[in-house]
Amino acid sequence: MILENLEKANKAWLSAKKVALKEIKFGKSILDCAEKIESEIRKHAEVAFPVNLSRNNSAAHYSPLSDSKEVWGKDDLIKVDIGAQSNGYTIDGAFTIDLSGKNEKLVNASKNALEKALDYIKKNKKDSKVGEIGTIIEKEIILFGFKPISNLMGHEISAYSLHAGKSIPNISQKDNSTLGTNRIYAIEPFASTGNGFVKNASFCSIYFPTEKQTRNQIGRKILKELENSKGLPFSERWIGKDLNPTSKKITLALLVKEGCIRPAPQLDDREGCLISQAEATIYIGENNNIHIFAR
Repeated sequence: MILENLEKANKAWLSAKKVALKEIKFGKSILDCAEKIESEIRKHAEVAFPVNLSRNNSAAHYSPLSDSKEVWGKDDLIKVDIGAQSNGYTIDGAFTIDLSGKNEKLVNASKNALEKALDYIKKNKKDSKVGEIGTIIEKEIILFGFKPISNLMGHEISAYSLHAGKSIPNISQKDNSTLGTNRIYAIEPFASTGNGFVKNASFCSIYFPTEKQTRNQIGRKILKELENSKGLPFSERWIGKDLNPTSKKITLALLVKEGCIRPAPQLDDREGCLISQAEATIYIGENNNIHIFAR
């Protein structure tokens, strides 16, 4: 059942990637791109999280707001992080698009680091050591002359949980625990020309629902829309479509303050730097077979 759901979600992911490669071009609307990518996923499976289209020094968690007028810049370096799920089993994969054509080395740094990590996992399977994966990723990115982002990690995935159990580091760690069997993991190296460390930015368009309720009338309506989300993150674009932008913004801020939703703000390295990302999802079955997705 797990493998069947992952294969279905992977079909949706691959189809969405084709849309992203077609739509992400200089001058095009970022909002339109996001909507088309997510729409393509829904043709084949379900969306696991709002598509991340983080640019330049932003590593993760940028997805456009519903009233966004932004367009792609000619020099944008875009991390396209797509999540597709079937019955809660998620394919989480990412790739980098370089609109300038000037950052091939940086793009290859994260891509090669991912390939090296996957080679190690394919060889060692369930006995792959978590700390060794981080060591391999860090060495490869440094070899290219860049820094791995130390406080962003790959992660174990379970049904309707994007971050479950083990974290997979992008730097060397003394962790001899192994991946084990019947486990799903996202492996996601980031290579940066900056500090190799991200911080929360002020921008936020992605949230996680919690189980807490509110007395606010508009807030209750929004939470009602999230009843079937099963804890997966959502975009500001997906809810309160009949609300004006100001009312929606105020209500979301209230829900955050009351603990009814949890924000996932944009994550940035220092201003002016560039970041690339590559990510794949792996499933190690009960028979120790390796399945690699988002490729």
